[in-house]
Amino acid sequence: MAPKRDEYAREILRAGRDMGIQPKGIVIAFATVSVECDWYMYANRGDPQSLNFPHERVGSDANSVGLFQQRAPWWGTVAQRMSPYESAKMFFAELDKLNYLDSSRSPGWYAQAVQKSAYPDRYDQRMGEAQQLYDRIAGQQTSSPVPPRQEVHTVGDPIWLADVLRAAGLKCDIYPGAFNRGKGDFGEIWGVMWHHTGAPAGSAPGPRAIAEHPTLGLASQLHLDRNGKFTLCGVGIAWHAGVGSYPGLPTNDANRLMIGIEAENSGTEGWSPAQYGAYVRGTAAILRKLGRDSSRVLGHKDWAGKAQGKWDPGGIDMDSARRDVQQHINHQGSEGLFDMLPQHEQEEMRDKIRDLWNFLIDPKPSLVDGKPFSAASLLFTADRHSFTAASRTAKLLDLSEAESDKLDEVLAILKGKAGN
Repeated sequence: MAPKRDEYAREILRAGRDMGIQPKGIVIAFATVSVECDWYMYANRGDPQSLNFPHERVGSDANSVGLFQQRAPWWGTVAQRMSPYESAKMFFAELDKLNYLDSSRSPGWYAQAVQKSAYPDRYDQRMGEAQQLYDRIAGQQTSSPVPPRQEVHTVGDPIWLADVLRAAGLKCDIYPGAFNRGKGDFGEIWGVMWHHTGAPAGSAPGPRAIAEHPTLGLASQLHLDRNGKFTLCGVGIAWHAGVGSYPGLPTNDANRLMIGIEAENSGTEGWSPAQYGAYVRGTAAILRKLGRDSSRVLGHKDWAGKAQGKWDPGGIDMDSARRDVQQHINHQGSEGLFDMLPQHEQEEMRDKIRDLWNFLIDPKPSLVDGKPFSAASLLFTADRHSFTAASRTAKLLDLSEAESDKLDEVLAILKGKAGN
């Protein structure tokens, strides 16, 4: 038995549950790994970078690596292919496009539909042991039932962009004609690409320059202004990527696979918390809708740096940006009202809360005797005096008729003092 089989199986199970895959689909994944690598992590000299990742064996089947024997350029990055969790997510993303719960086909048929192996009959032969492994591994974990699936849209024009951004608490206008603008219809949507417009600091060309570019037509699906407001410019394919290459994408052909965001920025002026925060949160919301993780957000420089000398978005470390995006993806459904605010508003709210707290507890000299006296003490003292006054008033009101003459006497005294 492979020494890390159970460890790898738990990671695949976690990936499946995170994506809402039903037990049958996870069993199909287990059988697939049994066939492809017999639960050993394979690197491959045909994919030299894979040798830098933890592995137990080195294979020689073309450039196939990892538990699922996934190959570049069709299956993500080498880091994803060599990760039990990430490679499983890529497998499940393809399996989920099939009606794998339909019993009119064998489970192995669905594995073959994803893997396209030269030996399609082998998967069904390993289903029995895969089911036993699932029953044992799943039985060891006490977890809640598989949550309902979020509806994902990886194919077709992203007519949902404005709704998704607004649901994330972001502002998004719709440029006139956006739903009828583009260079053709999307098929599969792979991910999101970040740009800066190059507009000089302090200028504001606005979304028209993106929606109706004089030479490119629709230059990006979304425009992001310096204050963190999006504008939907078009839902069809846009001319924003140009020539370039990146693992998992066809060379010089990313426009039809990527949603572009053009942020109004010179690239050298820096990024305000409002604009960068909206960039991160908006991208996370889009990727959640696509069922993707942050590995599917690229800077234009990631794609076209070598081919075109592109450096946008300037001043942003894309590895750091991807971590920020993933953090928001991971926190789906756990954000409170505070987290829904843009970063600059969160910081402003934090400062106000801190100022209020300091006002309440920091002692200040009393205007009466100069002794240290805090606002919290003032509130407590006022409450105590109110309670005392209320008690005494109640006692006066409760005077019996026999004591009414005393009340009259008290009132007379009070009137006399008032007269004096």
